[in-house]
Amino acid sequence: MMSFSGKRRSPMEVQLLEGAMRAMGGKNGVNGKPGDFLNWNMYEWHIVGANCFTLGLLALSSACPNLMELSTRTQMLLVVLSGAFFGMPHGALDGVLLWGDGRLFTIVTVFSAYIALAAGMITLWLVLPSVALVVFLLCAVFHFGEGDHEAFPVGMQWLDTLARGGMFLISFYCKWGEVLPILQILVGPATDLTGAVAAIQLLQVVHFISFVACVGYHCYRIDEARSLLLIVELSCLFSAFAILPPLVGLTLYYNVYHSSRHYLRVTELSDASAQSSLAAAVGFTALALVLIGIFFAFEQARGLSGTLTDLDLMLRVGIIAVSAMTAPHMVVVHHVSEGFQKKKQLALPTPTNLLASDFV
Repeated sequence: MMSFSGKRRSPMEVQLLEGAMRAMGGKNGVNGKPGDFLNWNMYEWHIVGANCFTLGLLALSSACPNLMELSTRTQMLLVVLSGAFFGMPHGALDGVLLWGDGRLFTIVTVFSAYIALAAGMITLWLVLPSVALVVFLLCAVFHFGEGDHEAFPVGMQWLDTLARGGMFLISFYCKWGEVLPILQILVGPATDLTGAVAAIQLLQVVHFISFVACVGYHCYRIDEARSLLLIVELSCLFSAFAILPPLVGLTLYYNVYHSSRHYLRVTELSDASAQSSLAAAVGFTALALVLIGIFFAFEQARGLSGTLTDLDLMLRVGIIAVSAMTAPHMVVVHHVSEGFQKKKQLALPTPTNLLASDFV
């Protein structure tokens, strides 16, 4: 590819230029017609795979409804096991993103701040559990939405982030009778949920408005591949959260959509090798599981095992641990992603150096 000056572009410039063309809806871009699937990147193919898996699960639940009539205890076990072996390692990759320039002072400072944020969230759960629950849900909406938007940017960022990040709230609309006892387990049987429920209902209203607006926006642009893919994803997730048991729907989204999408993002945001990333994921996950075990023993010593079953307590401890990691995890991902996007913008050729024919 040549510039106006006749100078041949470097491979990096060509790659960045082609990315800009796709983002602007140019030739052979994913913003073009839906049939341009041969030019999709790993995120587009991930959406297709995740949606196919979701549709298959929904078809199975329709054909064999008894399979999805899971007790709350079975759902809890599913959440705990899948979170420990698939969901939690995606957060453990923060070790790769946090390594920075490799200097001891930088590493110690960054990891100290990370641990302090996590400890603060755990303290909030112990002191003001209903407030911690609302904060956790708000963090989840932002973090899920940002991850979805950054991996597959389309539409207005704030609207896209809120609508996509809050899809798990569909379970709250459709299966509140099943969701409320789970929330009570999380805050403890003695905690009054009245204030938290009011805040959650307000969050539901805001999400519903943003969801309708987001769907309307992309229906208007449905002739573009990105909008079509997003509508299909939103439809699959809406159906999953409305039909499947609450914790099954959450497990599906957290593992198949969010965590796997994050694994793909880490390959972009970090220069670490696959071996280093795997070692970090295994190492930090093992450390996290040890700390969760200690916290579980602490909760038992507090006497909660007398009012909650061991499985209830495992769910409570697991969700608190996830929320404790979510607070610093979302800060890390946001910061690293923001820096990555700035580098991409600085590396892009200036508009005056782009050939008009590149966008035909």
